[in-house]
Parts: sequence; structure tokens; C-alpha cells
Amino acid sequence: MKRFIILLCFLSAYGFAETALLLHKGWQLIGSTSKITDMQIFDTSHVEQVWHYDAGNQQWKGYSPRPDIAKKISEKGYQTISTLESRHGFWVKSKDDWTLVLPTTEHSDENITLEKGWNLISLPVDTVVSPHIFDGTTVWKYTKEREWQLFDNNNTENFPAISHISNSDGIWVKSDKKQVISTVSDAAKLHNFNTIAAMKAYIEDMLLTYKRPYCGYVPIILSSGGVYDKAGEATANETFEAPQASQKAENTSQTNLQESGVDEADILKHNDKYIFYLAPDPKNMIQMQLLVNTFERITNNQLNPLQTIPLGNTPVDMYLKDNKLIILSKYGLDNYKVLTPTPEEKIAIQNGEYVASMVVDIYDVSDINHITKTTGYKINGQYNSSRMVANKLYLITQFMPSISVDYPHIYIDAPECEAFFKPVYTDVATDESTPNASSTNQSKSDTPTIAQNRAVAGDYAKYARCYDLRVDENNRYYRLDYDHPKISHENLVPYYTKDKNEHEMLITPKSFYASDKKDQEPIITTVSQIDITNGTLEKTTSVLGYNNTVYASDKALYMVSNQYPIFYTFDRYQPRSMIYKFNLTPAVAYNAVGFVKGTVLNQFSLSEYNNILRIATTSGTSWQNNTTNSLYTLKSIGDQLLIQGVLSGLGKEGETIHSVRFMGDRGYIVTFKRTDPFYTLDLSDPAHPKKAGELQIDGFSSYLHPIGENMILGFGRDATPDGQVAGLKLELFDVTDFTHPISLDSYTLPGNYTNSEIEYNHKALAYRTSDNLFAFPYNTRKGYSSIQDYLGIFQIQNDQINAYKPLEGNNITNFYNIKSLQRGVIFDLNDTSYIAYFSNGKIYYTTLNSLKEE
Repeated sequence: MKRFIILLCFLSAYGFAETALLLHKGWQLIGSTSKITDMQIFDTSHVEQVWHYDAGNQQWKGYSPRPDIAKKISEKGYQTISTLESRHGFWVKSKDDWTLVLPTTEHSDENITLEKGWNLISLPVDTVVSPHIFDGTTVWKYTKEREWQLFDNNNTENFPAISHISNSDGIWVKSDKKQVISTVSDAAKLHNFNTIAAMKAYIEDMLLTYKRPYCGYVPIILSSGGVYDKAGEATANETFEAPQASQKAENTSQTNLQESGVDEADILKHNDKYIFYLAPDPKNMIQMQLLVNTFERITNNQLNPLQTIPLGNTPVDMYLKDNKLIILSKYGLDNYKVLTPTPEEKIAIQNGEYVASMVVDIYDVSDINHITKTTGYKINGQYNSSRMVANKLYLITQFMPSISVDYPHIYIDAPECEAFFKPVYTDVATDESTPNASSTNQSKSDTPTIAQNRAVAGDYAKYARCYDLRVDENNRYYRLDYDHPKISHENLVPYYTKDKNEHEMLITPKSFYASDKKDQEPIITTVSQIDITNGTLEKTTSVLGYNNTVYASDKALYMVSNQYPIFYTFDRYQPRSMIYKFNLTPAVAYNAVGFVKGTVLNQFSLSEYNNILRIATTSGTSWQNNTTNSLYTLKSIGDQLLIQGVLSGLGKEGETIHSVRFMGDRGYIVTFKRTDPFYTLDLSDPAHPKKAGELQIDGFSSYLHPIGENMILGFGRDATPDGQVAGLKLELFDVTDFTHPISLDSYTLPGNYTNSEIEYNHKALAYRTSDNLFAFPYNTRKGYSSIQDYLGIFQIQNDQINAYKPLEGNNITNFYNIKSLQRGVIFDLNDTSYIAYFSNGKIYYTTLNSLKEE
């Protein structure tokens, strides 16, 4: 392993953390994210000399705990080191193997200032980066084998290349100018690759880094002991026929979309004539099927499906565009079970290496008598999200590379670790009332627990190097040599097949982008562009990084990842969100990247308007009362999304964002902890977003739906004045006076055990703008024995929420087999308004007139 190992000390009893470096005999080039102000930690029993090169003054500084060496340092004109900053790299000459315990310090600036010439530095924050962060410079790194590694874009020297740099590495950097390198923003910039080999090598190194404890850091956890090893543990052209149907419906509700012109997948789609909906197979609830019906048949009480199409995979979403029905499915029942595995997949499953995939099936439904599957894709990776603009499907998948690796054992002579690994028996209370109780069995448990005794916990520095050790069956101590992995098998990139043809690589080096931050989950997120007219996979673009949230306008697609906190130290960090922007025209392509503080709630936290991205975030947590709710505006300039303006301070102490909606140059945000502040935001000047108005009410809204220009309908929860959450609540806001929003009306559904998908999925709402009639599914628990499904039906009239009698759906008694495939559709046929309720394959319906008469 490296000549040192970073160790994290979690001192739960004291509420703070420290780090330690295991140093070995001889010279080492190291760094630390902790500022060292007391040089006496380099004591004379272990250290001879410490050296740092001051690039600003272009001179060496030295330190020695030995008076004779310290005198020689001074006599030769070298300054004495009094402080080592967190960005400093330094040489240490040790007399033996020892543990350097580093103090916990306040976080420092994440920037590194490089002077012209040579700089001896280290990373000032806890991270692992690619050497590409120092593009345009020459970087040297000293390894445990006492060999040098080199990074230089024009490298002609015969030295091994640097694969990554961790916070504990000291490095030499030669710069041809004075410049500032950010370990945050510069590490976030994405770059592509010239060859497949280079791309795979980068993925492999990130995967190996991620598989290390703490990405190469080994934790010291005082509440647990060491690690014991025990022996033995360590189809196209499928046609379905149906009779022809007839009449078209009018004034129908469609899938509820965030942005006009950007379609979103759902479990029900229709074209005003035929309704396609997903449902469980009643004979096998695990299997799914596609059902087809018509509006006319429903109004004639013909509720049995016109057509039933069995689906071999597990469908999750659909699109319907013109005469093309696109079904998006998981391949198999779950990640490790497939219905029809290939021989290769069978072997992979047996080895625990099966790669999850998804399926895209495109059906031609122009002739309802002959529905034909025209194209089928199987794509490696989990289905994440999707959008459709015009006839282009943008599919987001996430692929987790895998690698089978063994690490050599480095055996250590560590007699001090005997106490560390010694089992501690827990006391068992004596129960004198128990008949025939044996006194010998009452003092100790028969099974020892692996826990540290108090002596070890009280002197963790003494046992620091024991924390990353393991014990084999012969009671020998060893650690894993992460620097020399033995790879037996790896699956680094996703593939796809079309219509069961030979598989092809889904990603390409030129359209695959990776950041220089290597201590992150090595997930490959790919956006695939498919022309549904001819079924062609036209282009893909990928990033090496996780995606939490997807938002799309008709021009661009944005992906947000929350896996980019800045770790100043192991227990001090700042949550951030990374934003990737992809242009959609003329073809999908990576465009820019940016950062904001905090994390987003969902896709409604983002909106693009007049080429400005607006994004709302929350930092902190309610239980710590340290939240900050903010609104950022960003603009794409070059390859970066640059912040134009910031509005912070939304919400009271401890409140978090519960819903967001942007409409043109206006924004609406709801925060909550005890009450619901409903904020109106003026975003007309992106450089200076400002709060326009505020309304305090009990409860909160989880989803905000615009009603014309001056009303907002909120779906969420009622609450007591002290913040105790109650039943499902609808709130109608009037924002005509934008600086003084008011509540026109509210309605709380009966019962505190009422739940609805509308609280977390906007597509559960069926809304018709012509008469403000809307519906959404919900359920209510009836005692402890059953759950009753309903379709709630409402209408906004005269600034009030009118509630009609709901349609009653399924009564569920088997809680272990609950499906949530429910949607409502509002439509007109023969001058009559209908509301249909699709619930797990069954259809219920009523007319608006009959509801008004009740």
C-alpha cells in the first residue's frame, strides 16, 4: 500500500474527528488537509527532518525536533517551518514506522495558488482527483516504491503516468505562470477521450478508487474492532389483432407536463380515440400487460379491454406519438432475475455479475387491428428518466461498471494490535428467579462480541495502524495492498442491442465526459437520442457521474447530481449540486457544467426561461435548524454554467423547500417546518432575483399547479399550528397582487390516513383547462384490514374548490401485493363530459352531470 494511509478517527464519545497518517521509515512526500500549527507533533522519537518549499519566496524551509539538525538548518540560512498550511506538500524523514495524528481544524480555501516555477503542494480538501486538474503544468508524484510518477501533456520522459492524486499526496507542480487551481470547480470540468483504451483506463481507475475504503481512506472507528477473516468467507414483427373501433373523444385531459412541448412518459397514454394503459396481469401480479380500450367503448359500459398484449419484461413508462407507441421496460423482474436470460447472462448471474438492462420497444399502432412491434432495443443500465421533444426520444440510463478484484496481503508484525483485536465479552445480568440457573452461565455471554475495550478506546493513536488491519485464520495481521490489485474480470462500459442483433458499445470516447474528481460513485449516465419515426438510435452522450434529477426544456436537458459535496475534513463538508447541461438541437450533445450550494427537491426545482436556468436548493437539515433555502440563476457561457444571481434566506429557521414552480419570469416556492410560507418571486432581472410577496398558512404544498396567470393550486398536507402534519389538503392561491398573495380556498380530504401519488408525482393529476375540472387518485386506510382506492374529482368555480363525490376503486386487503397503476382521464363524447378512473387494470367512470346532481 502507500507509504502512508489516511485514517479517520470517529470519536463519537467526544463529538469530533481527527485523522492520522501512518508513516514509514525513510523519506516520504505527503500532504494534509489539516493545518499544522504545532510542529512538535513531529517528535524526536520518530522524525529527523521536515522540509517544505516556499514557492512564493522560491526557497526551502526546514524543521527538525533534534537540536543538532535544527542548528544546521539555521546555520545554512534556511528558515524554520512554524506552520504547514493545508495546501502545503512536505517531505518527512522518519526514523521508524509511526502514526502522525493530525488535529481537526476549520476548513480552508479549496483553491491552490500556483506561483510561476516549482510548487510543493497538496490538495486542501478531502478528495481524490485526476492529474488533469493541473492541465498545462508538469506534475511529479513520489510513490511508495520510491519511484517517481509524471503527468505532462507533452510527456516524452520514460516515467509511469500519475493516475490520481489524493489529499494525502504531496506533489511537485511546475507552472509557467501564476494561476489559481480550484479543487472544486476545476475538478468538476468535464473532458472527453481520444481512444477507447484511454476511456476504459479512466473508468477502471475511478472504479478501483471507489472500491477502496473511503476512496483510499481507511476509517478508524472506535466503537468497533478490527476485521476478522474466516475460511470460506471473504421480438420484432410480433402482431396482435383486434376489432376496429370508432369515435373520437374531445376536450380530453392529457399527461400533466412540466413544460409545454416536452412530453413525459407515463403509465397511460391516449390519442383521443384509443387508450393504452399498463396493468398487472390478474393471473400473475408480478407480470405486466398492455391494455387497449376506446373512449366510446367506455361510455357504452364496455369496460373489458379491447385488446390485451402480454409484455415479457417489466414496463414502467410509455409514450404515444402519432402512430408510434413506445414502451420503456426493465429487463427482467429485477436486477438479478430475467425472464429469458441469454447463455452469457446465465453465467454472469451465477457469478453475481449480471448487468441490469432496460428495453425500448416501439410499436406501430396505425392499424389497431394489427399492432406491430417494429423496433426493440436492449440497453445496459438502469432506466433513470426520459423526455420526448417532437419525434425524438431522449432516454437517460445509468450503468454501474463492475470489476472482480483481489488484493494481495501485506503481513504486518504488530504485537500492539493484540489488545485491539482481543474479543470483549458482554456481561449478562443474573436472574435469580430463573429456575435451575447455572451460576457459571450468568456472568458472561456464550458468544463474544467484537468491541474495543476501554483501554484501546482511550489511546486510539497507539492503535491507529490496527484499524485497517485484518486477522487471518492463523492470527496473523495483514492489510490489503490496494496499490497492486489483481483484476480477474471487468465490465466497464454499457452495450446495446437492436432487434437481437450483435451488441454494440453504447458510449464513444469523443462523446463520453468525465470530471477530474475521482472519489465519486463511478456510474455512467447516458443520454440516448432515438428517432421514433424510423427507430434509429442516432446519438449518445455520456458523463461519468450519478444523476439525481432530470429537467428538460424544448432546447436543453439538465441533469443534477448531489454527489459533489466539498469535504473540507471528514466531518466538515458543504452540500452542493452539480448541473450538467445537454443541448438537444441539432442533436443531443454535452454543453456545460455548473455548481450551486445545496440540493434540489425534484425536477420542478429547475426551469429554463430566456436562456437562463433557475434552480432552487436547500442546504442543511431541519433537525439541526441550519437550513438555507436559495434561488440561483445561471447562464451557459462557454463550457460553464455561471451564476448570474442569488436569492437566499427563504423560509424560517429549520424550514426546507417542499415545492417549487416557475412560470415565465415568476417563481413560487413553499417551505415548511411548522407553517407554510408561500413565496412569490420576481425573476424578471436574472442578476437580481427578489422575493415579491409571502403568505403564512398552516400545512404545506408538495406540488404547485398553475391555474391561468393569477392562481396557483397546491396539493400537499394540512398541519396544526405547531407543525404536526395532518390530512391531504388542496390550497387555492390568488397571486393577482403578486406582492400580497392570498388563499382563496382550501379543502382537506377526510381522514389522516389519506395518501396520494400526486404528492410526489405530478403525472397523477388529470387537469382540463377548459373548465378547471381535475381528478387524482388517492387511498384511505380503513382500520387495519384494508385500503380503499378512490379517484378524487374537483372543479374550481368562482374562486372556490368544489369537491364532487369520488369514484370508488379497488379495496386492497393484501398489503404485500399493492400496485399503484392509477390514472384519471377527463373527456367529452357526444356533448357529455366523462371522468374515467383506471385502477390496476379496472375501469370506473361517471359523467360530470351525474356528479352535479348528487
